[in-house]
Amino acid sequence: MEETNTDSTVCEPVILRTKPVIRGNNRAAFRGNNQRIIPGSNEPAIFEKGIKGTVVTVNRMEYCAFIKRKDKIESRDIFAREASILNEIHQKQFFVADTCKFDIIKTQRGVEAVNVKIEEHNINSISKLPKIPKKKKTMNNRHKFHRNSLNQ
Repeated sequence: MEETNTDSTVCEPVILRTKPVIRGNNRAAFRGNNQRIIPGSNEPAIFEKGIKGTVVTVNRMEYCAFIKRKDKIESRDIFAREASILNEIHQKQFFVADTCKFDIIKTQRGVEAVNVKIEEHNINSISKLPKIPKKKKTMNNRHKFHRNSLNQ
């Protein structure tokens, strides 16, 4: 726990160390990168801004993706929702290998990318995926077999 000066006459106590907890008015406040956030104020804490990364995994069913940071390669992939994409008006979709710029917030489940700006769509990666054959050919064979059996 961080030590605070509770003898202060000011509404907020003085922080003796540089890290997280401040106590005042029976509510905890958290500090990160010169920003103070009070729980219940509906303002998410933006920990880092202007991070560049590459989309490594896309989930179309859940409308989300995971982004790999370019500056800290050893760190975990960052979760991002398609609703967080800013600069795309009609097509808010992630594609594998897209390069993007984003901010990071802290959520209950971990960190999440917000204010995602896609700098370059890599649509070429989609054309390299194998095509799934349609099942109409097998249906046509069944109909031909059925017609042949009726004609006999």
